Amino acid sequence: MYFKKIIPFLIILTLPIQIMARSYVGHLGAGVTTQLENQIPSLSIKNYISDSWAWGLNGNFNTDDKIGGWGIGAKVYKNFFAEPNLFFYAAFMFGILNSKKYKDVGGNTTGIQADLTIGSEFFIPGIESLGLSFETGLSINTLNEFTFKTTGHSFVTAAIHFYL
Repeated sequence: MYFKKIIPFLIILTLPIQIMARSYVGHLGAGVTTQLENQIPSLSIKNYISDSWAWGLNGNFNTDDKIGGWGIGAKVYKNFFAEPNLFFYAAFMFGILNSKKYKDVGGNTTGIQADLTIGSEFFIPGIESLGLSFETGLSINTLNEFTFKTTGHSFVTAAIHFYL
C-alpha cells in the first residue's frame, strides 16, 4: 500500500522541471551556513548543474582549545517546484565533523552527520544574486553520541549565498 504512495513522489523528484525564474545553471554561489552539528559557522559554496540539480560544499574550523573543531560537508539538491523568485527542493547532506567541547566529558570528538531535508531558496526581486534558504527534515549524527532527530534551519542558519 505504501509503495503506491511512494512511486508518484519518486517520479516527481526525477522529472526535470521548467524553471520560470532566472536560470542559475553554471553560477557559483558563495556564502555561509551553520548546518554542521559542531556549531561553527561554515563557508559554503553552491553550484546549479542544471535547472533541477545542484551541489554544495561547506567547511569550517576553529582553533580554540575548549570549543574548537572542524567540519566538512557535501550536499546534493533536487529542485521539485519553482516560482519566479523561489525554488523548493529536497536535499541530502553528508559531513565529517570534529568538536573539542566533548573532549572533557569523554564523548566522541569526531563523528559523521547525514541530513535529509526539504527546503526553499528564495531571491528578493531586484537582488536576484542573493539566495536565502530555509530547511526542515531529519538528521543523524555521531558527534559525542548517536543522535537521530528532526532539524530545522531558518534563512539565517540554513544558508545565504551570493551568486557570481
